[in-house]
Amino acid sequence: MKFNWGHGIALVLIIFAASILVFVFVASKQKNELVTEKYYEKAVAYQQRIDAEKNALNQNADVKYNISSGQLMLTLGKSMSNANGTFQFYKPDNAGKDFNTLFQVNDTGFYSATIPQLTHGQWKVNVSWNIDSLEYFYEKKIFIP
Repeated sequence: MKFNWGHGIALVLIIFAASILVFVFVASKQKNELVTEKYYEKAVAYQQRIDAEKNALNQNADVKYNISSGQLMLTLGKSMSNANGTFQFYKPDNAGKDFNTLFQVNDTGFYSATIPQLTHGQWKVNVSWNIDSLEYFYEKKIFIP
């Protein structure tokens, strides 16, 4: 049998259909995790977060933190002494590893803790704290090697 243009069109269509089926199969095996279970409530309260970010910028909050070997060191600066708040660690590729930890900085604006849950990969770190009923917020993406 001789190969003609009809066979070529049929072959292209068969390869196209097979590649679509492979794509659908691979896509169906991907995890689809929400960043948070209560996404609607968080979306409604988003203006409070924007205000907290502005407070941090307006007060020149000097948020510095270092994470190495599971040790977290946070410095908010002397102007933010005696603050208490929450670290929220989000792992985009595995919601099961998300966790929160509370903190309270000392008179010098320093806090240190051991956090063994940090594993290799990308993390989104949200730091929220309050001083004298004024809310502050800071967000950063980090990579743990």
